[in-house]
Formats: sequence, structure tokens, C-alpha cells
Amino acid sequence: MAEYFRAAAWLGAARLISACDAQLPDLDVGYGEDAGAEPLLEPSAPGGAAQILRLSLPAPALEPLPRLFLGELSRYQLSRADDPELSRVLQARLVPTWTGVVDGTQRVAPLMRLDPDRYTLVTGARASYEFDVVPLGEPTLRRVWPASGISGGASVYCVDGVPTSRLPFEREVEVPSAEGVWVLLPGAECAVMQMNRLPRTATLTALRQGGLLAEPTVFHSQQARSQERAECDGEAVAWGCVRVSDGRVLIQGPSFPTFWRVGAQFSALEPGAEWTISELPIRSETVEQFHVWDAFGRYQTGAIQLRTAEARSRLVINEVMAAPIGPEPTQEWVELYNAGTAPVNLEGWKLGDAEGLATLPNVELDLDHFALIVPDGFDERLGWGVVPEANTLVIRVSRLGAAGLSNGGEALRLLSPSGRLVSRLPADPPPGSGISVARRDPWSADKLDGLFGLHAPPGASPGARNILQ
Repeated sequence: MAEYFRAAAWLGAARLISACDAQLPDLDVGYGEDAGAEPLLEPSAPGGAAQILRLSLPAPALEPLPRLFLGELSRYQLSRADDPELSRVLQARLVPTWTGVVDGTQRVAPLMRLDPDRYTLVTGARASYEFDVVPLGEPTLRRVWPASGISGGASVYCVDGVPTSRLPFEREVEVPSAEGVWVLLPGAECAVMQMNRLPRTATLTALRQGGLLAEPTVFHSQQARSQERAECDGEAVAWGCVRVSDGRVLIQGPSFPTFWRVGAQFSALEPGAEWTISELPIRSETVEQFHVWDAFGRYQTGAIQLRTAEARSRLVINEVMAAPIGPEPTQEWVELYNAGTAPVNLEGWKLGDAEGLATLPNVELDLDHFALIVPDGFDERLGWGVVPEANTLVIRVSRLGAAGLSNGGEALRLLSPSGRLVSRLPADPPPGSGISVARRDPWSADKLDGLFGLHAPPGASPGARNILQ
């Protein structure tokens, strides 16, 4: 099998597709002359193409490789669609694809489940083909890892709305040019497809697995580009680091994508990301089996001993509104959150920027509770922009920062009564008007890249969990 592999721009999450034997419905052909035979697809759907599909082109190989775009393209955009360097507009509409030659026919597989819309396929034969994608109306296997759709030996799938008994888990599954086995993940309708041996060339998974349409994974022999483990101040496990505290386990991943299972819980970790397993018993000791896969086909398993400590508080800067809709600096606020397992008395704690610190009063903040810190001049009649959750603790202080909070972004710090730096908010990103800077995860270390970002609509969540853009 002669094969060609292309990873087009990765847009969000990716999905699966396979070979073709039905003519595309409502296919519009255009762009160049002598376009040739129309592409074929599998499967078709009433009124259009299925969201998970593969296209077949009746030619052994086309150069440059075909490209798939979201929406219709103007004639000028069609003339530039084969350029090695696409414009930003075309790049944003490019759909990630895999292209291979099988039995003398070139096949194109989108590596993502397509949203219902119109799409344009541009081939190297100066031809373009437009078609509509319609909702599937049937259950599918959704690939949740790796996000890129390219793996060196394992891929994770979850089912959409189908009982586990109907899935092909816990039995061998045929994969083109290779064989794999499903490893069932407990407590969820998800499984790991693990290859028994890797193909010599890039190989796409079959269109259907156990009768269900499945989003695609390209299995490809890849040399690990990095052997770097996560920096560890806990216990080194596989390529990551495990730290155990009071009822929580924090797992930090290495500098490459990994998928973890610890006991009955599992999570996909992007490079350098962290995963918190919470609600473990205080002062307990357990032994859990772990399994770790990476995108290069490596796999590690073993046992890890988890010893949780005494209950303790964990106070963090969780959200900051530095650019409120109302007057500044009086309507600014900072949200603290106790992410620990014990209450904390705020007396003597200090909050502020490099130029000025405000001392917090004698108030107790319970575990899993929020406190909104506002300046003395804060006027609740002017509103918060977003109404805080009921019973959220509001604490007034003399000031926030030296002269209010900067709209251009500035670092804030939270100090314990002993003067120890406990939590900090970085200067980047700067806030938007009526949009807070929020913490993605209250348990991760402040230094973690990407931990803070702009809050999603409605712009803030005082006294509640954050949702980031």
C-alpha cells in the first residue's frame, strides 16, 4: 500500500472515517475544467453526507494533496487553496485530513467529526466539489485522546448514548494492517484501543468498530521526541509526578501528551498539564494500580501507594475583576477560594500588588467556600455585573492594591500571616471590560502555564466555579 500522510491545521478536537462506494448526494462540481469523475463517499446520509465519512477519488495519486475546507470558497480562494502557505482565512477553515492510496484509489479522511454544514473539497486536478453534511442520527464512538488524531500505539474512545454491552470492548478488533485490543475503562462507557504491533506506514482505523461509526485515529510509528519527565517534588510515576496531600492526589504530566488511569479514574493530559483526583479519605493509605499511555506507543503500568495527610486549608486567588462595568476602583473585587479540607481564619492574611497590601479581618472561610474581597467604597446598589451566588462571603478592606487594580494586567499576591507567599495571580492575561481573569483549576500550582485566563460569558462567576474562554 502506497500511502501519503498529511496533518492539516488542527482545529479543536478530531474524529474518524473510511472507504467509499456510494456517490455523493447533491455534489456541486466546479473550479477548473475537466474535473473528472466525482468523488465517492461512505457512508452517505439522507439529504447529504454523514458527519463521519471518507472520500474516494478515482485517481492513484493527486499532487498537491486534496484539501477540505469548511463552507463555500470564492473563485479567488479556490485559486489559492493549493498554496503551500495558506492565508489566515483559509487556514482557519482548513479541516484536518489523512490521505492515502489504497488499491489504486486515493482516499481522503477528515480527522474530525464534521459539523452539519457545507464543505468544499479541492483536489490537485484543479477541481472543487461542494457537499452538505447532515446529522448522523445514530450512535458513534467518540475519540477523546489524542486530540490530534495521530498516535503511536493507543487511542481512547467513549460511546455516545449506547449501553456498554453493545461495544466492541474486551475483544480483539481488526485494524487495517494491524491488530489491536480494547481495554475497558471502569465506571464509564470508554475504552483504550491499544495496538498489539505498530504498522510500518501510517494506518487509519476502520470506519466502523463493532458496528458503530468511530472517529478516526491514524496509527503511525513515531520516535519519542522527548524523554523528559515532569519536574518532581513528589513521587516519580511513569513519565509524570504524583503528589499526595489531604484527600487529593495531584498528577503532573510530562512534556508530551499522555493518558492516565489510576484505580477507577482516568484523564488525558496535554503536555505539562496537571490532573487532580479529589475526595480521598483523610489520613488514609491505599494502593492503586496505574496505567499510562503516551502518543509514541509507549505504555507503563504498576502500583502506587497513596498516603493522604491531615486535613488542612488551601487558600488561593481564584478570580479577579479589575475592569468592572461600574466605576473604578470602587467596584473592583478579588475572589478567594478555600480549596482545602479544613476551614481557614483570614485574620492577618494580606492581599494586594507589589505596591500595597490589604490586611484581611478575623473571618472564617469554610472549606469549598468563596470570599469576595472588595474596597470600602464598594456599592452593592451599582451591582456586580454578574450577581454573586447566595450566601457568598463579602469582606471589605481599605483598598485593593496601591491605587486599585490595573486594567493593563498586574500581578497580585496572597500572603499568610507569617508572610509566606501562598498564591499569586500573574500579570498576563490583562482583563477585558466586564470580564474577569479566572483560575482554571483551584488545586494546581500557580506556576502552571495556562492556569489563568479570561472568563467565558457572562464574563465572571463571583462565588461560583469558573468557566474560561
